[in-house]
Amino acid sequence: MDDKPVRVATRPMPLETRLEELIEADPGILGHPLLLIGRQVLTQHGKVVDLLGMDAEGGLHVLELKRDRTPREVVAQVLDYGSWVQELTNDQIRDIYTSYARGKRTGGGVGRGVRSAVRRHSAGSSQFDSRSHHCRE
Repeated sequence: MDDKPVRVATRPMPLETRLEELIEADPGILGHPLLLIGRQVLTQHGKVVDLLGMDAEGGLHVLELKRDRTPREVVAQVLDYGSWVQELTNDQIRDIYTSYARGKRTGGGVGRGVRSAVRRHSAGSSQFDSRSHHCRE
């Protein structure tokens, strides 16, 4: 193989569920190192976040995947999820991860990483660093 770039053919995005599976299998495809701590997470408002991730500094990232939605709907949903994430306590974050890990049957090493990131989150300022991402076709 030579070092020349190769053009990749584009095609329509797969269903949201399939895209969730791909991101869950390799969160690195997003271009930002994240540890997924939840999938299909129920918020206090009865809404469901597609994926919830945490970065090395303890910042939470909402990953919301949308097809065939208007930009206004997507922005409203992202703002709603962002306000929910900012109100999460460390115990709630741990509970979300514990529930997710139980379903994924992950090893203890990942759990230690989450505990460490949650400690970094709680050591940070009260200005909670949360980010929302959405993917829209």
